[in-house]
Amino acid sequence: MNTADREITVFAPSDDQVMVMLPRDEAKRLVNLAWHCSEELEVELNDRYSSRDEQPVQMRRYQRDMGIVLELRNVIERLSEMQDQ
Repeated sequence: MNTADREITVFAPSDDQVMVMLPRDEAKRLVNLAWHCSEELEVELNDRYSSRDEQPVQMRRYQRDMGIVLELRNVIERLSEMQDQ
């Protein structure tokens, strides 16, 4: 595969949309890396807020920060579904 086939192309068809074209293997790699990051962040949050069951403030912070992880995983799942098509 030549380097032109490996390029990442970004289109902005409108103000609220961006389309990214990249090789399928690069997309899979991106999804896998994002999933790994979400797992690492979850471990970090579990350690950081280990007393969340005893302290309501810690639980609120944990839920707030885990919201980011869950949102990332939702996007990853949607991307994975598109790759399977």
